[in-house]
Amino acid sequence: LVATARREASEIAREAEAQASAIVAAATSDIQAYRQWLGSAIAEAERLYRIQVSSLNSAQDAITQARERLDSAFYNLSNLPVKVEEKLEKESQRKERAAAKATSTLEQNQRSQSKKSSAKKTGPKKPSKKKSKR
Repeated sequence: LVATARREASEIAREAEAQASAIVAAATSDIQAYRQWLGSAIAEAERLYRIQVSSLNSAQDAITQARERLDSAFYNLSNLPVKVEEKLEKESQRKERAAAKATSTLEQNQRSQSKKSSAKKTGPKKPSKKKSKR
C-alpha cells in the first residue's frame, strides 16, 4: 500500500512538474512577447514624440516669425503719422522756399524793369536832329 502511494505520489509530482514546466514555458513565452510588444510600443512612442517635438518646434518658429512680422508692421504703422508729418513738413518747406524764390525773382524783375523805365524817363534828352529835305 505504501509503495502504491509512493508511486502515485511520484506520478502526481511528475505531472505537477510537467504542468509547472509547461506553465513556466508559457509564461516565459508570454513575457518575451510582452517585452517585444513593449519595446515596439516604446519605439513607436519615441518616434511619435520626436515628430511632435519637431512639429511643435516648427510651430514655435512660425509663431516667433509671425510675431516679429506683426511687431514690425505695428512699429511701421505707429511711426506712419510721424513719417507723414515729416514728409508734409519737408514738402511745405520746399514749397515755401520755391514761393520765396519766385517772389524774390519777381521782385528783382520788377525792380530792374522799374529802373529801366525810370532811366528812360529821367535820362537826359538829346536834341533830335531832323533831316531836312533839300
